[in-house]
Amino acid sequence: MDYRDAYAVFSPYYQALLASRGHFVRQVTLVREVLARMDMVAPKILDAACGTGDVAITLLSEGLDVTGVDGSKEMLEEARHLAAMGDVDVSLEQVSWENLDTYLAERRFDLIFLLGNSLAHAKRNAIPGLLANMTVGLNAGGVLVFDFRPWVNDGTGRLVEQGRAIGVTKWLGRFEVGGRDCWIDEVCSYEADIQHIQYSVHHCLREDRSEDRRFVLQYTPFDPEDAKNWLTKCGFAEESIAFIRTDYWPYVIALARVTR
Repeated sequence: MDYRDAYAVFSPYYQALLASRGHFVRQVTLVREVLARMDMVAPKILDAACGTGDVAITLLSEGLDVTGVDGSKEMLEEARHLAAMGDVDVSLEQVSWENLDTYLAERRFDLIFLLGNSLAHAKRNAIPGLLANMTVGLNAGGVLVFDFRPWVNDGTGRLVEQGRAIGVTKWLGRFEVGGRDCWIDEVCSYEADIQHIQYSVHHCLREDRSEDRRFVLQYTPFDPEDAKNWLTKCGFAEESIAFIRTDYWPYVIALARVTR
């Protein structure tokens, strides 16, 4: 299943699930920290995987110049609804990663970020090209930021996500979405070095009957050494690349600054 097909199903539940975990608040905190760390004042920002728009809308409401793009039409519909509810005029466009080079051909940003392990939706052989396309869209001194899960070697040479059980159904919580109660669970598996996370959404129709919706998100595991190699091939100087961890965000954060 293409990630866009999965998000077409996931989009009504995405915000409820991630907001309940504090993801968006922590992502906003991360962007603020990057801006301070890189000493960026009044930057032009691109959220290159904006999803339901929570981070882009929050940053815009704080006075920053933010544009959001995403490959999923359904996720952007949720983002536009959220922006309208908050009376926020944010620029949101549907741009697939395959067309990102065209989108950035005549646009330049000071900061481009992809959060929530979104880069890992791409196939391994496509990631260097995606990073190269984003590099083209950066001004001199611009910064590219992306995060990824803490993948570790399982002893067989395969990278797996640290702390996530394999083959075990995990209850994620009960939510109200669209006026209906539902509960969501997930189960993780690996196939040909790709992580598969199957989400199941259960709607209780009555005591003896429920309606289930299932979708699978796929991720390409990679580690800091992979990311560093890709970034240097895109023209980033080795000394301009950094990997950081924080006590509030569970993923590895890669930062690279254009030195041209």
